[in-house]
Amino acid sequence: MCGFFVTNKKLNAAELDVIFSRIQTRGPDDVKIRIGELGSYVFSRLACTGRKFSSMQPLHLTEYSYDDFFVFNGEIYNYKELNKKFKLKLRNKNLSDTEVIHRMIKKFGFVDALKKFNGAFAIGYTKKNFENCILTKDIYGQKSLYFSFNKKNWFYGNDPYSVAYCSNRSISEENLKKYLGSNEEFGTRGLLNPNLSFFKNVFAVKAGDVIFLNNKGFKFIKENISTTLVKNDKKQSLKNSINYFNKLLDKKIKEHVDKNNDVCFEFSGGIDSTLLMISNFKNKRDHRYYIKIAEGIDNIAQKSIKKLKKLKLDYKIVYVSKNEYLNDTLDFIRYTGLPPRWGTAPSMMPLYKQMMKDKMKICLGGAGADEIFYGYPNYTEILNFDFEKLKKLNSIELVKKFSFSGWRSDFSKDLKVYIALIKKLTKKYILENPNYKKNAYTICDLIRYVDLNVFMTEISDPQADLTAIMTSIELRSPFLDKEIVNYATKKINHRFIINENSKKISKFFLKKCLEQRCIELRLDPKFFIEKEKEGTRNFAIQFFKKLSIKSIPKKILNDLKIKDKNISPKMKFKIFFVVIFYMIFKLKLSNKEISKVILKNAK
Repeated sequence: MCGFFVTNKKLNAAELDVIFSRIQTRGPDDVKIRIGELGSYVFSRLACTGRKFSSMQPLHLTEYSYDDFFVFNGEIYNYKELNKKFKLKLRNKNLSDTEVIHRMIKKFGFVDALKKFNGAFAIGYTKKNFENCILTKDIYGQKSLYFSFNKKNWFYGNDPYSVAYCSNRSISEENLKKYLGSNEEFGTRGLLNPNLSFFKNVFAVKAGDVIFLNNKGFKFIKENISTTLVKNDKKQSLKNSINYFNKLLDKKIKEHVDKNNDVCFEFSGGIDSTLLMISNFKNKRDHRYYIKIAEGIDNIAQKSIKKLKKLKLDYKIVYVSKNEYLNDTLDFIRYTGLPPRWGTAPSMMPLYKQMMKDKMKICLGGAGADEIFYGYPNYTEILNFDFEKLKKLNSIELVKKFSFSGWRSDFSKDLKVYIALIKKLTKKYILENPNYKKNAYTICDLIRYVDLNVFMTEISDPQADLTAIMTSIELRSPFLDKEIVNYATKKINHRFIINENSKKISKFFLKKCLEQRCIELRLDPKFFIEKEKEGTRNFAIQFFKKLSIKSIPKKILNDLKIKDKNISPKMKFKIFFVVIFYMIFKLKLSNKEISKVILKNAK
């Protein structure tokens, strides 16, 4: 919903100019700036929920006020319910989630209020006179929030570059090398530790954590180790489960759309986006659907157009070319100061740019569906693996072989830190589920538990949020609504409903839900249900495959210790992300100059 930056430092003109130029892209509706001896903030508003001026953040503060205050980005979906349940006495007309957060914190205190929020959010709560602050994100880590500190000051905000610019302005070559040296053996194939950035002493707030921050450093008030997955062996009626879920999804789509007209949907044509589209269609709401067609992975996208035409829905096609992809990658890295995970974030930028041009504010998408409903191929791999061999692997070996949660750098302490986290998670899970090796499905449950707590919360969503911040779009993910997650992980017996004979697991339940929805609406399920969908990350690999490492100046290769041999396709685009970052922030080159260098020996 909004962009913000807060510090206990008096910003100078140059710092304010940099921060404002970056954060104002988030909020075209209003800006509030305070520069004082005790501290400063910059807040840029994208008005989505409660659009009256009195909901502008920070709440009830004048230029000269020295009270506690908070800023947040995102949405609290159950704000109307909270107002009624806890008798907050706020008028429902033009009610905003900002006002509800304010009353809830006053009533329950910061940490206890958080437990009652259902939404996607990053919140910074600053104590009076800018003495210190408390930072947190929702338990699924959907929004971006970064912080830093030195002996004199602390800093936090949505934008990691603004934090770095005001705190030390230095890049971390050590972290660049860690990213390049991270293990490609499994999972996410070697990504940057999510709590690090490429800037020195700039950290990300992790999903569900509550952090106390001052100029001396930070400490955890609460660390999030989720208990997302609860064992459920009760026999169920698949039909009843499907009917309940479809009704729940209808309810959540209504809540996420609310009464807003400037809402649109990402529509890829896959199971999750088609379910959202059909549900919105059933709710009789008229919104626009945006389809991205990228060279080489456009088969399902082309079919998507036919589906929307069949239902006579409004849509817009956005074409993405490989040449445009390079420019978007440069813009993304320049704006965020981060490597795009697998290269997917830049490929979404043309879509969000078009939405912004069309004056859309809110975009609903299918994030979280794969993680929650067994949508990734690693689960199919488990089901088709020799079970006797599976049983011989311990929990760490199972995670290493099948998890999407990645592994840390082989040559640094990050690997030990990561293994300690996985041990902590698996120990907690095994205590509650001692028979986790009962069959292939129980092993799938273990892997899903780890991936829900690491892969989804630390890797997937924050970069999508940064991309949306660049284009003034608020992303919402109905599949990550607490009610849906709780139902999917605590109520449905997936081992009962998955077709064991077929040895296929990819979103079985969601496919059945979509099939039932089609039957209800007298639509042909075969026409609307796709078996497989091309991955966006393949688009990034295809693009970087044609580039040559030989185009990179030897000095950069030597500085980053990059060796031009035995380079996998995924390692190649990791190298180019690092090199682009280096050229932007170390060598201060323009996009045009960088493009000329890296395209020099393109195939």
